[in-house]
Formats: sequence, C-alpha cells, structure tokens
Amino acid sequence: MTTRLFSLMALAVITLGATACGHSADTGSTTGTPTAETVKTVVSSVLPTGQAYAAYDEAAFAKVKGQEPAVLFFHADWCGTCVKKAEALQAGLADMPTNAKIYQVDIDTAPAELKEMYGVEMRDTFVMVKADGTHITKAGAKPEDLLAFFTSASTATPASEAKTETKAAPVKVASTGYLPFDQATFDAADKKVLFMHDAACGTCVGKDKEFTSTKLPANAQIFKIEAEDVTEDMKKMYGMADPVKDTFVMINGNTTTTKKGAKVDEVIGFFSAKEAQAAGTETKAAPVKVASTGYLPFDQATFDAADKKVLFVHDAACGTCVGKDKEFTSTKLPANA
Repeated sequence: MTTRLFSLMALAVITLGATACGHSADTGSTTGTPTAETVKTVVSSVLPTGQAYAAYDEAAFAKVKGQEPAVLFFHADWCGTCVKKAEALQAGLADMPTNAKIYQVDIDTAPAELKEMYGVEMRDTFVMVKADGTHITKAGAKPEDLLAFFTSASTATPASEAKTETKAAPVKVASTGYLPFDQATFDAADKKVLFMHDAACGTCVGKDKEFTSTKLPANAQIFKIEAEDVTEDMKKMYGMADPVKDTFVMINGNTTTTKKGAKVDEVIGFFSAKEAQAAGTETKAAPVKVASTGYLPFDQATFDAADKKVLFVHDAACGTCVGKDKEFTSTKLPANA
C-alpha cells in the first residue's frame, strides 16, 4: 500500500504540474509539491465509494453515527504497534466493504468525554460503532476483526430507520452469581459478563475455580459458555478472534468490552465499581501521589501509591520480554506513565 500511495502522490505532482504549466500566464505558478489536501483528494478518488480512513473529525463522525457502521481507532504516534496497525489498515481498506469508515483518534489529545463515552483507557483500542448506535470497545483489535465487524454490522438497521413500536420490557431475572450460559437469561440481563471457557485450558479451569469459590458482588451475572459452543455470529457480534477460550465479554447496557485473558479481579471489579460507589459514604484520604514516572523497577510502596499503573512481569530468558523491555526503555512515554 505504501508503494501505491507514493505512486498516487507522484501522479498528483505530475497532474498539478501539467495544470500549472497550462495556466502559467494567469497564476505564475510552477510545478511545485502538492498540498496535503491535494494528496487526500487523489487518494480518496481511487477508494471504493463510501469508504473513509481519516483523522477523527467530530462533525464528520456525527453524520455517520447512528446511520452507518464506523470504527474509532485510538492511537498514538509514539506507539510502534499503532503505526504498524495503521499501515495495515490502509493497505487492507480495499478488501473492506464499501461502507467501511475508520477514524483515527489521537489518544493524547482526544476529548475526555469521548474516551469516557466508549470506555477507552489505552492506545491501540478500537471502538466499533454499529449502524444502530450500539458499540463494542476492544483493545488490540486486528484488521480481520474490523473486516468481520463491517461485514456483519452493515446489515444492521440505522437508528433513524429503526421501528418505533413499543416492546414489552424484558423480564428481569433473579439469577445472579456464576451461571451456566442460557440465552434467555443472558439476554434479559443488563450488566453481565460472558466467559468463554475451555476444559482443556488450564488458565480457564483455574478461573472457573476462582469464580466458583469467590464471594461475588450481589449484582454479578457471569455466564460461563464452552468455547466450542460459541457461534460464528457471537464471535462477530462481540469482536472475538479464534481461539476464543479465556475471552471475556463485559456488557453494561450499550457498552461492550471484549478482552482476552481478563483477570478474575477485573471481572469482579466490573460489577462492584458502582455498587461500592453507591454504598460507601465514608471519605477516604487520597493516596499519596508519587513523583516517579516512566519505566521503573518494581517497588511495592511506590506501586501501591500510584493510581493508574501497569505491572510488567519480565523474564530475562524470554526473547519477547527482552524486546519489549528495550522498547519501553527507548520509547518516549506519556508524562503520566
């Protein structure tokens, strides 16, 4: 795709040059270099009608939202994974349905309300907004996930065309806790988690035991489904890639977050966050803020005092770990990292 883009840019230069020569008496211009807007126009002209891969624009996105499927790609220029993924998306756009629209959002400058609305906390996160306005938030989604999304979501009914008939509210179920998957019970729940379990997966078996033995929040509804029973429609709906084992889909109303390998504490926290906020009236002192930021060796006191933090379990004998260690050391990290 890079070769193709440079070819198009060259074509833009030649075209502008020819135009400039033909009107030199009027404009006094020479061949020169095409502007960014000129290149955008040339590139857009060779894409299938209706497609878009562009920087996020609030007005442009507002026109599409609730009418057509669209994707917000939260990235960062300093993130090597994001840059490579952006190149892959551009290269694969021709294979996407003609209605594919992808908007790239700089996570460092994105409006806080936009990130809060879609539950975005880190770069390399994709928000797949369906034609009916509902969405799926997935960190680390791959181009094939987006292809599956656009292929399936394009058939959804736009919100503006949705029928206005009044439907009876779904029956609320009393079943809470760690439950075997049942479609009717699952559909009736508002806040729920779907756990893709596999008896041959040691990690899954361990989490299964934890969910069974742990005291869960009173409002918890965690549904366990065997990976072999997960349908292709479910994979497309929730943005899951094979193998689906040890994948969690956390749903709260219209917000869906799909995460591979979510921790038990993370799933429990999904249910207990608001509950704790509503129940707790005592005022706790804010944790001491530490000055240390960046890529740091582990220190329990400093780690405990930090609000937003990442713990990287490294192994010197692990080539992948060593590579990431070098990346963290040489990459310019956000000021709050």
